[in-house]
Formats: sequence, structure tokens, C-alpha cells
Amino acid sequence: MTARVRRTAEFKLADGRRLPTLLFVTNRTALARRIGRDTTATVLNGIRAAGHIVYDTLRASAAGSPAPAIAAVRRQLATHPHVAGVVLLGGYDVVPAERLDCLPPRLRKRVGASDDPDDFMVWSDDSYGDADGDHIPDLPVSRIPDGRSAELVVAALQASAIPSSRSRRGVRNTARPFADAIFETLPGRASMLRSSPVRHDQRPRYSLDAAYVYLVLHGLPNNGSAFWGEDGHRHPKAVVSANLPSRRGVVAFTGCCYGALTVDEPAILAPAGKAPISRSPEQSVALSFLLRGARAFVGCTALHYSPVQPRYDYFGAPLHEAFWRAVMNGSPPARALLQAKHHFIRGLPHGQEPNSAAEAIEFKTFREFTCLGLGW
Repeated sequence: MTARVRRTAEFKLADGRRLPTLLFVTNRTALARRIGRDTTATVLNGIRAAGHIVYDTLRASAAGSPAPAIAAVRRQLATHPHVAGVVLLGGYDVVPAERLDCLPPRLRKRVGASDDPDDFMVWSDDSYGDADGDHIPDLPVSRIPDGRSAELVVAALQASAIPSSRSRRGVRNTARPFADAIFETLPGRASMLRSSPVRHDQRPRYSLDAAYVYLVLHGLPNNGSAFWGEDGHRHPKAVVSANLPSRRGVVAFTGCCYGALTVDEPAILAPAGKAPISRSPEQSVALSFLLRGARAFVGCTALHYSPVQPRYDYFGAPLHEAFWRAVMNGSPPARALLQAKHHFIRGLPHGQEPNSAAEAIEFKTFREFTCLGLGW
């Protein structure tokens, strides 16, 4: 009997922790093709036994549009108004993500052609938590991508709370000093590392083994297996899977471009009507976190903008700060991200003279962050 089968047979959602009632959404047939029928049956039965709502008959449209799936989940939310959040089980080819234009029509008209490499298009799951159809999420949404790995799905669903949460680890680029002040609000005594000089393969090898992990590094759309630092015009690898924590229940927040992109194509490059190819844990730092039992990995599905000029109170910084503040105040990470988004959108644009470019960047910031993992 393999270790994976033993873990599945002994499945306990959230390691037996008491959670608020959640709506779990998947396409049972599609999920079974990716992680096996036995594992799919075990986890869905275990979720139901824990008292949660399971909607496992989701169907995508023939054209690949997420609209029918979003409408079906909205009907489920109307039927079960007491649920506290939505958890999507499976990658984009199981539960389709929305390929979303971040800009309101009035702003899109003003911005026109832009220098943003994504043209302000992102992958988003927020509409699955939009109960009233006003394009603002009302409920927390998290996603457990399958990565074609039963072990990953089981580990993420069984994520525990950390017995001792007074520990922190972080790495930032040398050109992102705004992250230091945010990192100092987390419990623990570790200092924020910088890259350079920090490298993934330095000796002795450093570890991000802590309850709370905060990363502000470079990421690439075509390579999710690492995050990069800065050294002049060079970009050394700063974080790979070997640097990740081994403990379960970790909460990670990342201000890394494409850090939570779990498919091969960013939204701007995805062909219409075709589900993008899912990455495996070996191809994704985000999925590697979940495979190790992280409670949540929060990050961006597209290029992210960070402040580089004092007072560092614009672009991504206010959302980073609001997320960690909510977590420190006791919110589970999925809810903390929703609270941070609501706080962020009320103050948009932040810290700058109002202009179309700044407003567009902050609308993108609002839309591109997603919560991977159970999130509760």
C-alpha cells in the first residue's frame, strides 16, 4: 500500500478542524480523470461527512466559457445562503477560471493600448463568490488546483492549523524595500532576506520554514518553478521548491509576478474556447507549497506592480498590508484576501495623483490576486 493511498484512506478535511460551512465545487468526472476515481470519491465523501455542501456536477460550456459554471454556482449560493465561502476543486480544465478584463469600460476606453504585458487581462476566480452579480466578490473563494496529483489535492484539503504561529520568513528583491515594514508586522524575530545576496542554492541552504511566508520577488509567465531576485542587470534564482517549508498549515503571501499562475498560458495568451494546460507541482512553486500541506498560497495570476518610491503606499502595497493585517486579526487566509480586496478597492487609487494609468494598475491589482489551497 502506497503512502498516498494510506493518506487518502484516512482522509480528514482540514485535519479534523472545525470549519464554517463551505460550498465545494467541482466536476466529479473531470476531477476523477486527473486524480483517480477512488481518491475523488474519498475526498468528496469526506467533505460531505464533515457537514459541507458539495456541488460536483458542474458542467462547462462547449465553447469553454466559464459563464454557465459561474451561473450554476450562483444558483447554489442562492439555495445555500448560509455558506461562508466557496472552494473550487480542480484546475482550470475542471472548474474554468474567468479570463477577465480588469478595467471598467470607461477606463478601458481611456487607457487604450497600454504597456502592460497582460493588457490588463487576468485569470480570476472571484465571480464564483459574486452572489449578486455586481462584479465584486461577496464571499471568499479559494481553489485547489489538482496538478494531476492526488497527493497534492489530499494534502491541500487536509491542511492543518499551525500549532505555533509565532514564526516568519521572507525574501524580497533589493529594489522592493516597502516589503520590510509589512514583514515586521508578522509575529517572529526573523529578518526579511534580500536577493541578492540570497540565492536558492547558497550554502548552507536557507529554508522558508515558518508559519507565515512573505515573498516579493520576480516571477515569469513561462516558468513557475522559481522566483528571482536582483543583482544589477542579473536576476539570480532566489526561491525554488527545495527552499520551501516542510511543515503543514503554512500561510504564504506573494507579491511575485505570475506567482499564482498554475497553467502554462497567462490570460492574455490563452486561446479562446480552450482550457489552458495545468502545471504540475514540479513546475510550480505555488503547487509545491500546497503539496507540502500549506493552508494557503495567495498570489497573482499576472504581472504585479509594486511601489518603488517613498512613501510606498500605492500599487500592491496597501493590499499586501491589508491581507496580513486581516490574518493577524484572526481571519483565515481566504477571508483575509476578500477583506483586503474590499479595503483596497475603497481606497483606489492609492497614494498618487489620480490618473488613468495608476487607476488601471490598481484595478488589475484588485483582480489578479487569488487564494490557492483550502484557505480556511
